[in-house]
Amino acid sequence: SGIAGGNTNVGDATGNTVTMTDSRVTTVYGGSTNAGNASGNIVTMTGGGSNEALSVAGGISLASGNATDNKVTITNLAADTDFLSGMPALLGGAAMDGEAAGNTLTITQNNGTALNMAEYSVGAYGGYGSTGASDNKLIVSGDDFTAYDLYGGYTASGDADSNSISVDGSIISDKAYGGYTGSGTASGNKVTVENVDDSEAGLTAPGTIAGGYSASGNVEGNETVLKDNASVTANVYGGQSGKGNATGNTVELTNTTLTRSGNLVNVYGGYTADGTASGNKASLDTSFANDVYGGYVVNGDAVNNNASVKNSTLPNVYGGYVSGTGNAISNTATLGSSTINTIMGGMTQTGNATGNTVTMTDSGAVEAVGGYTKSGSVCVHHRWRRQCRAGRALLCCRRCL
Repeated sequence: SGIAGGNTNVGDATGNTVTMTDSRVTTVYGGSTNAGNASGNIVTMTGGGSNEALSVAGGISLASGNATDNKVTITNLAADTDFLSGMPALLGGAAMDGEAAGNTLTITQNNGTALNMAEYSVGAYGGYGSTGASDNKLIVSGDDFTAYDLYGGYTASGDADSNSISVDGSIISDKAYGGYTGSGTASGNKVTVENVDDSEAGLTAPGTIAGGYSASGNVEGNETVLKDNASVTANVYGGQSGKGNATGNTVELTNTTLTRSGNLVNVYGGYTADGTASGNKASLDTSFANDVYGGYVVNGDAVNNNASVKNSTLPNVYGGYVSGTGNAISNTATLGSSTINTIMGGMTQTGNATGNTVTMTDSGAVEAVGGYTKSGSVCVHHRWRRQCRAGRALLCCRRCL
């Protein structure tokens, strides 16, 4: 069965409300329209759920139109609630052929009844817009809730701007993106995770947590914060791009452990597979992970990135890192009251390492290198003369040899 506070085939759906308590239903829309805008609609659902495939949206535009300022609040669903596998199930607002802006989805599950969306591989979205997503929010709390995919704002082809996710106490079994876009720019998005312990959930594959993600566009000024005894089974990114520039993204971990079946996973301030990573930062305090990268590039340049670690013990820290072809320029790595294996300001497999620096205070490292390259130039102002003469695998100038 389905319920809609307001429904129209042609025209706007505005200001409608649905309130449910301990009720069973399949589909709930605050306001629905086939051809028009859905705005200011509200769904409040307490208890109950569905024995079939539950789908909830505050406001939804099914064809042409935008979804703005809609709101869904869901509290303590029944454990036997079913979802339609592989589909967006819970949405603050959705525009199937338009933009989603200012929508909010809040999920709370803390009544001792476990609700696991991962069983159905379904996602929860603050806002879902085919052509753009901005200022949407997803708020998840309660240690009886296991999420699968979480999106503050999602868009297939437009920009994802200023969307956010907040997770307090709930398990993330796969992915969490503050803002996600298939081909646009992801900027100013944020993920905050606290009081989460995935370590007892039996998760074997690493997930992904990213402030902003673009499959083929730029990621700019996105942020991910993990704090307050978070233990997460995921690689963590401030901004992540499949093909584009990663600029000014940040990750901040405090009292956090990243782990997968006993093996630690990685932290990336900014990541791109094909582009330039510049001005990104990864910061850890009293936390544990595997490798930490201020900026990471597969093919492209890593410029002015920073990795800062204090009061922690972990394997490797890199200010800027190029795993393929590109230059590592003016990156920095800082270590305070920590013990690690390797710390490098800038590292590239094929390219030049120029002007990179390492700073250590009350710390220990097996290997500390300002700049390193396997194929290129690294002797900037002859800073690494001692390492050259010691026979390290660096390309050194004749003067330093």
